[in-house]
Parts: sequence; structure tokens; C-alpha cells
Amino acid sequence: MSMIREFTDRAMARRICLVYGSDDPEDILFKRDLADLAERHGNLSVHHVISSPPEGYDGRSGFITAELMGELLDDVPAKTFYLCGPRAMVRFCLGELEKMGVPKKRIQAEVPGPPRDVALLPGWPGDVKTHDRFTVRLKGDKSIEAKAGEPLIVSFERAGIAVASSCRSGECSLCRVKLVSGRVFQPPGVCLRKSDRRFGYIHCCAAYPVSDLELMV
Repeated sequence: MSMIREFTDRAMARRICLVYGSDDPEDILFKRDLADLAERHGNLSVHHVISSPPEGYDGRSGFITAELMGELLDDVPAKTFYLCGPRAMVRFCLGELEKMGVPKKRIQAEVPGPPRDVALLPGWPGDVKTHDRFTVRLKGDKSIEAKAGEPLIVSFERAGIAVASSCRSGECSLCRVKLVSGRVFQPPGVCLRKSDRRFGYIHCCAAYPVSDLELMV
């Protein structure tokens, strides 16, 4: 909303298409403000999508799908997308944008923080429980204990080891450490650089131990 107000207040030459997903029409924040802004500014269009519409609702319903975005936008891969909302919605929309060939560099998503239950995410190994504990050996023969269901950075901090960090969501790479041996789970969407993947670096704020590890911190 602050971005929309900035663009419209300053009459910036930008075309803005807001696709606003809500569970119920009564849940829509800034509904009247958005309608007023769209009426006064021809470069702003607002489209509401209701996932659980009440009986008799005749607007758009369902989820923000690739098909819907294709109807609302032309030349989708050339657009820049800003995603803000619940983790499940952002993850769903990222998948839909990927289907449409939108480059990752054109997508900005709100940093959500660590998941509440990492074991519910796709790819989590079924033989590992979140309460399982593993040994993490660090350069210099120091060892700490790490819980599977917690990001490694939490285990470091609990053991009194300071690691530089900023976003704590796997985005900024400030907390990267080298994985020498062992396995970690990294949630979908963690922004590892190609060089990090090649040389075995992980973001410890978004990496969960699923075996004993050896790390270079």
C-alpha cells in the first residue's frame, strides 16, 4: 500500500496492477482507499480475488493462478512482481510465476522468517523428526548439539557462537558457512548463489541438520 501511495502521490509514470487475494470480501484492507485511488489514477488497476466467496458473490474467486495473471497482464515475463502475504500464498504464487517463465530477478517477495514447522515443507526427509538431535563439528575440533527442527544459527547462538546475520530467512547470504560433510535441509526458496551450491556453502539461518555435520564457520 505504501508503494502504491508513493507512485500515485508523485504521479510516477508506472503502470501498477494490484491482484489482491482475500479469504472473504469483509477481509479486504484499504478497500475504499484502493477503489478511490484506482478511480483517480488511470495507471492503477485493482483486482480482488476471493478464495472463500459468500453465496451470491459474483467477483473473481479462487486463488491467484497463472491463468488469472495471464488474463490480467500482457507480456507477463517482462513485468516486475512484488509478493506480500502469508507464506503459503507467497509460495503458491512463486510457483505460478515460475510456470509463466518470469525470471527470478523480476520477483521480489516479502521475507517471511523461518517456518513454524519445517517438517511440513516438501522435501523434508521422512525418517527425521524435528526433535532429533545431531552433532555439529566445527573447525578447531569444537562440537555443538543441534536440533533438527531449528535453523543451525539458533544452535550456534545457544552455544555462544556468534554468526553474522541480517534477514534470517535465507535471503541475504550474510550467515553463509561451508558444509564440509553431512546433510542439511534447506526450505524451498532459499536464495543460494550458484557459486555457493558449487562449493558447498549454506545459509545457516535457513539450514536444518538432518544428520551429523562438519562445518567451516
